[in-house]
Formats: sequence, structure tokens, C-alpha cells
Amino acid sequence: MNQNIQSTSVGATSQDIRGWTVNAGLNDQFWSRFGAGLSTSAGYNLITPGANMTFEQAQGTMNWRVQDKMSMTASAGLEVTQLLGAELIDPTFSGAIAYRPWKLTSVSLVASRSVSPAFYANDIVVSTTISASLQQRFLKYFSFTLTGSYTTTPYIGFATVQEFNYHQIGAPAPTATVQQNRTDSSRSIMARLGSTFRKRGAVSIFYSYSDYSSGLAAYNLTSTQVGFEIAWRY
Repeated sequence: MNQNIQSTSVGATSQDIRGWTVNAGLNDQFWSRFGAGLSTSAGYNLITPGANMTFEQAQGTMNWRVQDKMSMTASAGLEVTQLLGAELIDPTFSGAIAYRPWKLTSVSLVASRSVSPAFYANDIVVSTTISASLQQRFLKYFSFTLTGSYTTTPYIGFATVQEFNYHQIGAPAPTATVQQNRTDSSRSIMARLGSTFRKRGAVSIFYSYSDYSSGLAAYNLTSTQVGFEIAWRY
């Protein structure tokens, strides 16, 4: 069980969310290189101001160590969201592939799709993300990491979009139809060069760039960061 609390103040349409979720799953490692299972979750979002939201999700899961150098994990299913007397059914998934072609080199690819309440009254967001990373160690103490990602986020308003499966779930008609209000997208890249020192210390420099474009021009932004990090482990 878990609880999630979000609080915001972005004008009259913003909302605070208190969410409760219950998760359950059954998994079996059939043999050393392969396992599979089922997972379910259900939850309730108390939203102020705005209508409260309930949801249920079911997914199949698997993990597969294809060979000593490659492994895969994946899950896929459906999430059903109820709001304002209407119901939205949307696919969800997550997956990752990790590959180590050489002892000091690793690459990974991650993709996911999820549904969650938006910060705007009677909206949900359907986020789809894909990211890739490369990590290379060299000269014994140094490591270089390069990561890139792309995310697209449609805002679905219960206040219809034909590509989503929508239907009425009760006698009263919903107070509003379901429509895609806008779609946001973001791209980001980060490069990091780090090293260890004196066994317990770590130091790194990094560069990151992100570009966020929105269906509402006021939310467009770009960000560039250059930084230095130092850590000591006790």
C-alpha cells in the first residue's frame, strides 16, 4: 500500500491530490533465466477542487536473461480510470533492455506508458517515455555516462478523443465528454564524466539540456545546466 500527495497553485484550475493505492502480485521464477507473473492495483484519488477519481490496473510481467550479456524486463496491461461518471480504458506498459557488450561497457533502453491525475481539474495525463543510456568505464577509475530521453504527454480532459476507448458506466450521462485538451513533449540529454578517489570519494562534472514544448505556448521552456558534484561515503 502507498500514499501520494501532490500540492500545487497554478491558478483557478489547479488542484491538490491525495492518492491511495493498493498493489498485489504473484510471480514465479520458472528457471534461472526466465520468470513471469501477474500484478494488479487499485486506487482512489481525493482531488480538491474537482471530482474524485478511481482506477484499477492489471498487468502481466516477465524477466528474461537472454544471455550473460543481455537481460530484459517487461510489463504490459490496461488501466481503467473513472471520473465524472465516465470511464477511460488505456494501455500501460514498461520495459527495459540492458546489454553489456564488453566488461566495461553497458547500454540500456527503457520505455514506459502510464496514466496519472494532472494538476488541472478533471484532467489526467497519459505519459509515454523512451530513454537510452551508455556507460563506459576507462583508465580504471573513470566513467562516462550519456543519457537521452523523449516524453510525450497528452492531457485528457473529462470536462473525447476517438482513439481512446470511452463509454458511459452508469445511468446518468457524464457531465462532460472526454477530450484531448493538449499534448506536451520533452527531450533531454545528459553527459557525465566521473571518477573515484581515496576509495570512499567520488567526483563528477556534467552537462544537461532539456527542451519542453507544450500545446499551451506559455509552458514552453528550455533549460541548460553545467555542474560539478563531489561525494564522500562513510
